[in-house]
Amino acid sequence: MTFIRRIVTEMPFKTIFRDDKELFTGLFKKEQTGQKGYVVRRRRIFLDDQGHEIKAHTWTVNYPPTTMIIRKGIKKPDDPAFKPPPPEEFKPKGDPPAYRKETH
Repeated sequence: MTFIRRIVTEMPFKTIFRDDKELFTGLFKKEQTGQKGYVVRRRRIFLDDQGHEIKAHTWTVNYPPTTMIIRKGIKKPDDPAFKPPPPEEFKPKGDPPAYRKETH
């Protein structure tokens, strides 16, 4: 049996900000990581003992994007000289390969 997967479409994720009264003004905290969405075409191929295709099933799977959620501080600091630290750098995860074949 062989499985083939091909990414047909990529969908970008959205980023939303939510006010957080527990975080000081100027601070941000990632609550949920964003992830691209995909439309994937899958195919399962059944093979005989010589490796020839007997039959195949093809279907489409939709993986919707996951929204990135950032909490934004709105709490006023007690000390007016308070300076928030610089925001952390965001490094997105790598994309999956556009095509993959597995034989079992």
